[in-house]
Amino acid sequence: MGTKENIFNSPLAVMAWILGASLILTASVIAYSFYRVKALNNTVSVVGSAEKLITSDTVKWSSTLSLTTGTEELAKASEQLRKNAEVVQEFFSEKGVEASQVTIAPVQISENCNNSNNIIWGPDGQKCTEGNITGYTFSQQIMVESDKVQDVTALAKSASEHFLFEDIFMTTKSLEYYYSKLDDLKLEMLEQATKNAKDRAQRIAESTGSSVGYLQSASVGVFQITAPNSTDFEDYGRYDTSTLEKKIVSVVRAAFTLK
Repeated sequence: MGTKENIFNSPLAVMAWILGASLILTASVIAYSFYRVKALNNTVSVVGSAEKLITSDTVKWSSTLSLTTGTEELAKASEQLRKNAEVVQEFFSEKGVEASQVTIAPVQISENCNNSNNIIWGPDGQKCTEGNITGYTFSQQIMVESDKVQDVTALAKSASEHFLFEDIFMTTKSLEYYYSKLDDLKLEMLEQATKNAKDRAQRIAESTGSSVGYLQSASVGVFQITAPNSTDFEDYGRYDTSTLEKKIVSVVRAAFTLK
């Protein structure tokens, strides 16, 4: 009885087997690559957003004390401004503003000229040409930062008129409103914006008979914090401090696979 011949004993058979295996492997790679390309292209890109109205919980009130004096009364004016600052601080204390919430800047002194043509502007501010100084203006900035937003706002509106009766010239430069828990709120807003993006993607998918798969990519847009009815928008984000009530808008760009 003869022995059964091994097919691999033939060089031709071995080459045929290698060629066949190579074709199968190549076909598998092509099929997988096609699947990957198809999967990557079968996506939907959307922009999700979320917005919320917030009320500021911190106020910064910037005001300035000032007085004008002649050329021979510098020491007297300096002392008077110091007393005026003390009067203001006492008034703040009576109204419930704590000393730790008040910052008083150093005194600034500028020259007053007898004619606008004699003014020279330099790195230290306004200067007069020689022999044209008529006096000096002393000014001192006072900053109040407090979480008593309503109280400080009301105080800022009435302070200037109140101090006029005491011969103290005080002007409000600005009232700025902030929200101290913004970092925590941003996380909440990002979550809502991402959910909104997925909801939008799902609606698009349903219109084509598909469904949304996994999140493929996502990027966070800038936050816009504006007045409630404002349409202002800036590429690098916006933080409006002029209003007590604010609207915060969060944007997320996301891509989802489709099934």
